[in-house]
Order: sequence, then structure tokens, then C-alpha cells
Amino acid sequence: MEDYEKKDRQLENLENLVENYTRTQRHLEQYSEIGNPENRENARKVQKVREAEIKTLENQIKGENTRISPEEHLENVKEKYNITITLRNMSEYLKRWGMTCQRPKKKAYAQEKKKVDTFLHETYPSLVKKAKQEDAIIFWGDETGINNQSYSVTGFAPKGQTPTIASYSKVEKINMICAISNQGTCHFLCYEHTMTQQYFIDFMKRLVKDTDRKVLLIVDNLKVHHGKIVTTWLSEHKEEIELFFISPYSPERNPEEYLNHSLKQNIHSGILPHTKEQIRKKTEDFMQGLQKQKEKVSCFFQHKKLEYIQIYGY
Repeated sequence: MEDYEKKDRQLENLENLVENYTRTQRHLEQYSEIGNPENRENARKVQKVREAEIKTLENQIKGENTRISPEEHLENVKEKYNITITLRNMSEYLKRWGMTCQRPKKKAYAQEKKKVDTFLHETYPSLVKKAKQEDAIIFWGDETGINNQSYSVTGFAPKGQTPTIASYSKVEKINMICAISNQGTCHFLCYEHTMTQQYFIDFMKRLVKDTDRKVLLIVDNLKVHHGKIVTTWLSEHKEEIELFFISPYSPERNPEEYLNHSLKQNIHSGILPHTKEQIRKKTEDFMQGLQKQKEKVSCFFQHKKLEYIQIYGY
């Protein structure tokens, strides 16, 4: 294993040396008649050192004394790794490889694949079975915050005249807890204070009251959800509602997260709300619209990260 790692390091060093050699050689050829002669001479000395280092590394890797020119080595790297390292910059490399500039997805560092797989292939299927046996309904819950700061907008203006938009330095924020079902029903509650165990219980009471079947509520691992007061209350109402937890650090597996994303896009589009009252009004208008259109809520379950819900159904 150590031999393979050593060879990988040698190949990486060789690739970097050849890339630097090629770039410097191209500059010497292009600017041979201009620039400081002393600098050009120093560059040529550096090139000779690089040539010797390239030859040494190649011999170490191949285990023989035959000399391979830098040009031949570039062809070998291209053939073995499908990488053309003579391009001028990394952007050109990536374009030649068929890649595009993209915003990376985020994944929690602490997420454990084993726990995620257990939830996807054991916990949720057993939950679906339980819901069918007890004629219960599965809800997905989550809390989110909405403020007046995140605002990204583009528009047209005369060339060279960047438009200006007024911004507010005072942060105004409200919170919302929401629960959605696989069938497209949606329940929400806006609040301004920090989520507490008692407030979470109040929301569950409303959810039970508005639902004519037993509720199986899936939430994340927020500390409030595991509180003693919540646990005690649930034990007294287990015929009406039960609480289950999604795998830790796995928001992409919760369809309610996609509703939150859609909500914030709506809040931060058009005229930006500045006060808490304006944020609440825009939030409630959006959520009340969803409550009247179950098909839109159902769309949040179509994300490829939620295929497991489609597979097991309910």
C-alpha cells in the first residue's frame, strides 16, 4: 500500500514539474526579444534544473535509465489520465474535460452514511407499514427563519451605470414551523420568539386537532424535539400522535426543507419586506396559497433525494 502511495506522490510531483516546465518554456519562446536578459537567463537555469528533476522522477517511476523528453511525457499523461496539461490555465482544462462552473452542494461534515441508510431502508419503511396498519398519516416537520437581509436581484441598466438598491441595516426576522404530508396537506405557524418545548407542543396540538387521523410526525434532531417536557406530553397522547426522527445532519432527506427553500425564494423576490409585519404577511400569503394547492406541496416530494419516499409510498 505504501508503494502505491509513494508512486502516486511521484506521479503528482512529475505532473506539476512538467506543467511548470511547459509554461515557462512557452513564456521564454514568446518573450525572447523583450524583458530583462538577466531574468531570462535565470529562467533558463531553472528550466535545466527542472529537466534534471523530471528525468530523475521518470527514472524512479519507470525503474530504468531511459530518457523521456517532456513532450513525450505530456503525451503519456494525456493517454493515461485523459488530462491535457499544456493548456494555459485551469479554466481551459475544465472546459476541455466537459465541466462547467457550478455552485457546489452542501453536505454536513458530521453526516454518517450508515445512519442515513438505516433511516432510508429500515426506519422509513417500518414507519410506512405502521401508518398503514394504524390508518395514520405521515407528516414531515421543520422550523425555519426568514429575515429581510438575503436579497439577490438582477435587472437592466445602461452599460457602465450599475443600479443601486436601498438596503436596511436593521435585521428583522420571524420564524415558522411547518408540517407537510405525502398527500399534500400543509400546516404552519409563524412566531417571533425562539422555539421552546411548550411552543412545539402547542403546534403538535394544533396539528392533531386539524387532522382526523393519527399523526406520525418526522422531524430533525433539534434539542427541543428531544426535550423531557415534549417526551412526557407525547407519552400521554401516543394514541393521537407519535414523533420520529430523521437521520442526523440529513436535511436533504426531509421534503419540508424544499418547501422552506421555495418560501425564501418567494420572500426575497419582488418587493423586499422590511418589517416583521411585512415578512409575516408575505410568508402567510405564500403558505396559505400552498394550503389551497396540494399538488404544489406534492411537488416537493419529487426531488431525487426523496426517491425513497416514492418507492415506499404512502
